[in-house]
Amino acid sequence: MKKFVSKSISLSTEYEKTRYSYDNILRSERVYGDGFQSPGGLEGFKTTLYNHMPDLKGKRVLDLGSGLGGSAIYVAQNASVEITGVDPAPAMVQLANEQLKKTATIGSVRFVDGDVFLPSLATSSFDVIYTKDALVYDHNKLKTLKRCFDLLVPGGQLFISDFCTVQISDELQHYVEVSNYELPTIGEYKSFVQKAAFRVEAAIDVSKLTLLFLDKDLALYQIRVSLGFLPASDLDVQHIAERWLRKITFMRTRNLGQILIIASKES
Repeated sequence: MKKFVSKSISLSTEYEKTRYSYDNILRSERVYGDGFQSPGGLEGFKTTLYNHMPDLKGKRVLDLGSGLGGSAIYVAQNASVEITGVDPAPAMVQLANEQLKKTATIGSVRFVDGDVFLPSLATSSFDVIYTKDALVYDHNKLKTLKRCFDLLVPGGQLFISDFCTVQISDELQHYVEVSNYELPTIGEYKSFVQKAAFRVEAAIDVSKLTLLFLDKDLALYQIRVSLGFLPASDLDVQHIAERWLRKITFMRTRNLGQILIIASKES
């Protein structure tokens, strides 16, 4: 049995540029679970977002930042929906479509390479839009949220789960800059949504829940390394763990948090 050893790895802007390469995506998937790239995997998606959504039967749904497609496929397995997943990483879309071919669904699913501004996404064409941990890289959230507003039908709903700043520190600021994140505070995030003309129905701090998922994911990762399922000497794998530990530390010190926003477009 191999021993898990956590190494301190310097944050690297150059490394961050390769995070969504084909190989690194697959490594992350082995950490978070099939079809996922964010804390908690399927359980995290269900607890943080899906369980707050209305009955999606017959709805047209947009998954913004669909990644490996795990959440969109799960939704389509459980309801007769028409769901579109968009992601700007071509490797993500390729892998999501490969997984879709192997999965039986009740609803229809399609994955598209691009973002929310794709011309093929028509105004007032979705009943529900959701996004999980995907807007951290968005440096113009207000513009994105206004586009989401336009894409929703009157009465449509928006569900956002994302990381945010609770209290800035030099260490968090460095982490954000190297990772090319944009992390507003909870209040700022809520304000962006309101400025995009949405009515905010709920803005919930789900940091404690996210921290539980991060701790659980890291523990599973350590078990996999110790059993030899993941190469402990692999620098990329170590980097994934290092990013985890940083997020866990920032959340425990209340520098970093996570928010769930539920908003609607007036009928």
